[in-house]
Amino acid sequence: MVTQRTWIKKISDLCTKLDIVLVSLYPNSIRIIQPCDVSTFKPIKDGWKKGIIEWRRNNPTELITKEQFAPILKCVLDKVIKPEVITNGFRACGIFPWNPNNIDFTKCLGRSIDANNNNENSNLNNDVDNLLILQNA
Repeated sequence: MVTQRTWIKKISDLCTKLDIVLVSLYPNSIRIIQPCDVSTFKPIKDGWKKGIIEWRRNNPTELITKEQFAPILKCVLDKVIKPEVITNGFRACGIFPWNPNNIDFTKCLGRSIDANNNNENSNLNNDVDNLLILQNA
């Protein structure tokens, strides 16, 4: 029977064999380090709304069907998504070039309103230091 622990060990061994650094992420951190969440989804969503309004203005008596969906989406993507937007998303997330100072860890760590707040800041600094050690390893 394969347990989670065995599976993690197998993945870890494979990564070691392939010279891949395996990094454990904080809970709830995925949303702050995904470049598309940071840089592209909102412009696409806003562009889609504008694209639909424009399409309806030009086609007031028609319904949007499967046949119209792709051309409208292509028009929206051509207007809103530029290579520099995607590049800036990776940069803002600290992924490429690697820069842990760009990652806002406070968005994924719990906040305390009592005296533990100073301790949390200390832990956050230690976590960033550990990431820097991994980078330089």
